[in-house]
Amino acid sequence: MSRVSVRYMIDDVPAAMRFYTELLGFTVERDASPAFASVLRDGVRLLLSGEGSSGKRPLPDGRQQVPGGWNRVHLEVSDLAAEVARLRAAGVPFRTNEIVTGPGGAQVILDDPSGNPVELFQPGRRAVGSRNGEADRHAEAGGPEEGLPWLKARAPGAQRYSGSSHPLFP
Repeated sequence: MSRVSVRYMIDDVPAAMRFYTELLGFTVERDASPAFASVLRDGVRLLLSGEGSSGKRPLPDGRQQVPGGWNRVHLEVSDLAAEVARLRAAGVPFRTNEIVTGPGGAQVILDDPSGNPVELFQPGRRAVGSRNGEADRHAEAGGPEEGLPWLKARAPGAQRYSGSSHPLFP
């Protein structure tokens, strides 16, 4: 059996499970808290490895495997501005304060309770019969913000959580 999964190093597995299931629409596949859990969404299997799991053991040279970095899970959404507003209202910390746009669509990056990045992405609309699509044509003509109001969405009340623990998952 072939299966592709993404592994995140997690500080608090139960908090991460709540975050991914209650806020991002994953379902629990396996709960071996507090060391490990796996969650699923649309064919994506996310492995949440905490202290005591084999996936988070120190490397042979002694380096510790820790959360963070910039590689991330990329979740497609149909209404990015609404998702950003909903997650901000829930106290989720964001790495990017505003929705950023490009030729393929719009995105924002948030942090899970351990500080791992999660990208929410809304693809650009494709023009019928166009090879590059509407967003690509506008990007070539000076940026997608020009003439594409659906890509100009800005998150209301952009704030960055700077505490030592996640406000929803103490």
